[in-house]
Amino acid sequence: MTHRPEGKVLAIRWTEGPDDQPVGDAVNHAADLNLIVTTAGYHAGDCIKVEVRSDDGLDVAEGVARITLTGRVGADGRLRLSEPLRPYTLILSNPETDRPLDLSKGASRQEPLSKN
Repeated sequence: MTHRPEGKVLAIRWTEGPDDQPVGDAVNHAADLNLIVTTAGYHAGDCIKVEVRSDDGLDVAEGVARITLTGRVGADGRLRLSEPLRPYTLILSNPETDRPLDLSKGASRQEPLSKN
């Protein structure tokens, strides 16, 4: 991972499809989501890590409490991860409350980003 003291994350958001449509209240297939990370202070080619986890500490996928994703920042200062959740069997609701996964939280920097 690239460490840049001046590097920071400006926004993290989930999108759908090849044209990166914003995610609304529902998605067709959660595995088809893309993750867009907008940064400042990173250079093109810098490698950063994103961790996806639930706020309640429960697994986000079968047997997986945290999903670590890595990628390289583009010339535009953005990291785009295309369908990074496809390899996982996601848990889309809290078994205790039967509440569905709230994807809007993914767009509000709920996933911590490590710069190391």
